[in-house]
Amino acid sequence: MNKIDKQIESSKFIRQLAQDVWAANKYFVLACSQVDYLAIRHHMNSDGDGLLQAYAVLENVIERYGGERNCQLPELTNSLYHMSGYFKKYLSNEERQKLDSLIRTNQQQALEEIEALVYQYNVTYLVMSLMWKENRAAIFNRNQKKMKYAGVFYEQNELIWQGDSVWIMTE
Repeated sequence: MNKIDKQIESSKFIRQLAQDVWAANKYFVLACSQVDYLAIRHHMNSDGDGLLQAYAVLENVIERYGGERNCQLPELTNSLYHMSGYFKKYLSNEERQKLDSLIRTNQQQALEEIEALVYQYNVTYLVMSLMWKENRAAIFNRNQKKMKYAGVFYEQNELIWQGDSVWIMTE
């Protein structure tokens, strides 16, 4: 059974984990609300209690929209256009036009196509996104990649960001 064991209070490491968590959540947040996306982005770059405020907005978005199917997210089209930008250098003009058309007419199919492209071209920044079916069940505030602090490596999902602190999960 997992339990929360220790707290890390290093502001530098808290910011590092917050950025990792934000990377996994940003396109989901954008698909829910551009206003919330911009607020989180602003808070992530702020000093003081910015990370705590970013966490609060992110937690609220997850509470409001976490159970929704992707095709029901209110600003999915915006998020799809942003994600499709990662593939400009890989796709021909005809393939890009087809993807743009899908985004306008069938967002669910466009999302599936973008997900396939993510894995086909191994776009590592998007692999851990909570937009993908397999990642939607992930806990939104856990580390998405292996991280090192004070000479200790922490595996994926072992660290929990709580705004102004980081907690370590142990078995």
